[in-house]
Formats: sequence, C-alpha cells, structure tokens
Amino acid sequence: MKKITSITLFLLLVNVACRKENALDNPAPASSRGDTLTLNSAKQWYQNAERKIRSSGNTSSIDHGKWDPEWIKASSHQKASGNYWLIPLKGQAKMSGYRAGYRKLAFYRLASGEISAYIFEIVPDLLSLQKGEHAGLDHFTGRVFVYDLDYHLISGIVLANGKATGEIRRTPKGTKNNSLTTNLVRVIETCTWYQSSYTNAEGELVIYSEKICSYTTVQDNPPSLPDGFGSVPVTGGGGGGNLPPATPPPPTSNLPGEKGTKVKPNELMNCFDNIPDAGATMKVTVYVQEPFPGTEFNIGPNSVGHTAIGLTKSNGSSSVTQVLGYYPSTTRAAFGGSSKIVNNGGDLNFDVSITYTINAASFKKIMNYIANPPSTYDMLKFNCTTFVDIACLKGGIDLPSSFNFVGPSGPGGSPMVMCPAGLGKSIREQNTNNVNKKGGTTPNSNGPCNKAA
Repeated sequence: MKKITSITLFLLLVNVACRKENALDNPAPASSRGDTLTLNSAKQWYQNAERKIRSSGNTSSIDHGKWDPEWIKASSHQKASGNYWLIPLKGQAKMSGYRAGYRKLAFYRLASGEISAYIFEIVPDLLSLQKGEHAGLDHFTGRVFVYDLDYHLISGIVLANGKATGEIRRTPKGTKNNSLTTNLVRVIETCTWYQSSYTNAEGELVIYSEKICSYTTVQDNPPSLPDGFGSVPVTGGGGGGNLPPATPPPPTSNLPGEKGTKVKPNELMNCFDNIPDAGATMKVTVYVQEPFPGTEFNIGPNSVGHTAIGLTKSNGSSSVTQVLGYYPSTTRAAFGGSSKIVNNGGDLNFDVSITYTINAASFKKIMNYIANPPSTYDMLKFNCTTFVDIACLKGGIDLPSSFNFVGPSGPGGSPMVMCPAGLGKSIREQNTNNVNKKGGTTPNSNGPCNKAA
C-alpha cells in the first residue's frame, strides 16, 4: 500500500464531485481537453460569476466578494490533460471551537472548454494537532472537503498518515442541520458510514457522512494531494496566505480540570481509614464529562472529555467522599509523560455517572490502587478513563465498555481507545437504577488526611 505521493487528489475529488453533480442533473466536468488555462481567464470567469450573483438579487446566494482570493499567490499545476490553478482563500474551518487548516479555490477547464471551479477545505485531525505535528502530505491525517461555489458540500476524502482511508459525502435528505445525533450508521461491505460534523470556513455547521474502511479495501494506489496544497501547519495557513490570527490548536491543558493542583492520592485515601469498616456502606461512582454531550464525538466543547472516580464511605453520621481524576502532569505530557492526580470534587460538571455498592475488601483494593497510581500518562494508551477502568477492576467492578474509535481510520482501521466518549455512550445505554443520565456536578471531596495511627 503506497503513501500519497503521485496520483492527484485534485483529479479524484473532481471526478467524485462530478459523479455527485450528475446525480443532481448538473453538467459533469471532464478532463480530456489539453488547453492551457491562464490565470487571467480564471480570474475573469470568477469575476463574471460574482457579477451574475449580485445582479440576480438572490440574497440566499454566497457572496463571493468576501472571500477575497489571493490571486498574487496563485499557483499553476499540471495534470495529464492540461493544468489547474490553486488560489488561497482566507478563512479557516472550525473543529470544536478551534480554527485549523486552510482552504483553496481550484480552477480547471471542462471538456467543452468552459471553466469550472471547486473549493477545497483541508482540515487536519485535532488529535494530531494536539501532538504538535506539522505534517507533510505523506504523513497528513485529516480530511479534505470539496464544495461548489455556492458552498454546497459535494464530496471529500479521509486521510490517515498519508493514506486514503475513506470518503466523505452529503448526508441523506431530511437530516436536520441542528441535529448532532450519531445514529446514522450503516455498513457497506467492509466499510462503515458514520455521521459527523464541523463548521466550515463560512461559519456554517456542516453535517456529513464519512465512510471508514479497513485497509483490506483501500486501493493500492491511493490518490494524492496535488502540488501546491502544502503541508498542514499546527495552527493553520499551509499556503493559505494572510490568514487572520489562528486560534491555537487544542492545548492539552484544556482537558477538563487538568489545571487543578496536583494532590497526593495516598493522603486522600487515608481519610477512609478514619471510619470503621463494620457497618459501613461503601460506594464507587464513575463520573463522565463527555466531549460532546449525548454523542460519540471524541472531541467537542469539552475537549476530549474526562472520566473521574468518586469513593464514598459512610457509617452512621460519619461520611467521607473523595473525587479525583488522573491527568498528565504538564501540557506536554498528554501523549506520553508523567502523570498526576487532581481533586475533581465540587467543580467537575459531568454528563453521566454510574454507581456501585461494594464490600470493604473490594473498596480497600481500589483505595490501594488509587493511592499508588501509574506514573505515566498517555492520552491514547493510558488516560483518565483507563485509570478509572483499572481501579474499578481492582475492586471487582466491570464497567461498561469505554472503547471508541479515535481519529480517521489508519492501518488496520481506526484505533480503538478507552475514552470518555466511549464510556459515556455505554453508560447511556444502561437501563439500571445505578445510572444517572441527567448529569450534575461532582460532590465535594473531603481533602487530605494524615494516616490513622
């Protein structure tokens, strides 16, 4: 299986776009004419299109004038039947509140000799950005969306580490733009369609369907981005010209509660020893703040979400509660670095929770694990959800599955990772009395205690 190096993504996406337009009874571009397309011809065609829109009086049409193509930065690129032009457009897409990537306007000739154009939005995967990657085309992970000049989504492609792993299409008619549910899932052979969303560079919420395939079905010669698309920088640009100041990529420090002060977990656990086991009630509650509440999206308004664990021991009028979470120790440690425990009591807004009542022996095993947490954090390999899952297993609690697909499909398919989105989804599917689907705020923690004499 080859990296994206030779065959032009421009041709693939235009061909896909043409097939989509055929279905809408629009004329389909072809690429058999070898005439050279000059920049002046493309510019004149574009300006004529602007004038037609203004004179039509159609207020629903896209105002091309606000795009302000950077003609001075236009670049011409060869294809088998001639050339095409790429012109940077200002503006960036927004994923979960963060601006990333860039967009370009592409011009080419139809078989009839007429000029046509599409808009490409190149949007990197946010988890890749959190790693601080500046990916060239051979390692790019993300999505390329194709729009017509009225900014209607036509098609697109999913890339993982430089490989074409899936395609993007419009959602079926009837899908409401304000609906972010993820129930649209259907299997096609060995591929699966997933519904997702993002905000395009026009500021519009776009609901789209994305087909992710295992590598057994990916073609041996996947297409490539054409010359001139450039590499994808961390905060946008990539040849996009004088872009407005880009919002920084999602910093690892925006994990819910991560800025909390590091605490000594053994001192928190010491408090439980001040209450006798005989006659005590011991409960374990797992709190999940979902990235995008109510959906399976791995990144959303709450970043990647968070999973916390709460322990409560009560005996008569005495009760102790400690709520804590497992985090990277610094903003640069999220993808492999030292860990820390943070007090999540009283300030973590959770979306779902699940509670278990256990015996003293099981409670003690969970306490011991929390008191001596693993020293290494990794968002994809050992994160807050992994920590809570293992802590519960120590006490004989088998939590609902927390696995979920993360990022675009890569070799062997999309990686399965324990994460808040996966656990939140599974908890919502439970119909037992120990489940809270209304959410709330975590109870206050009692804080540290000296070891009982």
